[in-house]
Amino acid sequence: RLVHGDLPPNSMHASAAALRAWARSSKDRELGEVLEDIRLPPPRRVRAKPPLDVDVLRRVVHHLRTCDMSNEAVRQVLLIMALRGLRVSDVLRIPRTEVVRSLSTGRLMAVTKGRKRTPIDIRPIQREIQALADIRGWTRVQDLVTDSKDPRVATNRIWRAARDTAKAVGIDGMHPHRYRHTFATRYLERLAGDPNALNKLQRFMGWENLATAARYVDHVEQEDLD
Repeated sequence: RLVHGDLPPNSMHASAAALRAWARSSKDRELGEVLEDIRLPPPRRVRAKPPLDVDVLRRVVHHLRTCDMSNEAVRQVLLIMALRGLRVSDVLRIPRTEVVRSLSTGRLMAVTKGRKRTPIDIRPIQREIQALADIRGWTRVQDLVTDSKDPRVATNRIWRAARDTAKAVGIDGMHPHRYRHTFATRYLERLAGDPNALNKLQRFMGWENLATAARYVDHVEQEDLD
């Protein structure tokens, strides 16, 4: 699939990296040489993920806070994602001990992508954090979403709830990660004119490199990025 190019560019790069790691661990020299000869296109998204308008995001938040929902934890997970731009997996991994502690310290230590510990200011999501703390008998947020130990089950449930919410407020093509993209974009817009805007965005979102920050704001005029 790498050779014939039927994968999206980002997936091709991820797959090639995984194959290279396998070639090293298995000492498969032939595979390593084949991979060295493959030239991949630049990593990019096939489908654009435009950020939500501020008014649309407000409608989403209002809907989530007022609609009937069978699982209150799912409601709080979606609100945290919409208001703070965290990934689904970031929220599902949060332990109850950290939720309770953050209410007194004002900072939540989240374990984000790559098992990186990232401090989060809870002021924008204090209501949601308090709602989770008020629920008893759980270890991680994932436990409140599903009884399954498989994180994919909890993730899929959040995805379905996000799509149902989007449909209710008239949003097409919704994916939970779009909340994160929206948050990053609006954050950068608020820093317009700041020469260190991308660096600040990178640190705030907990990304490893600056290229990720630039990729998340691909709707901004290129001259502004330059």
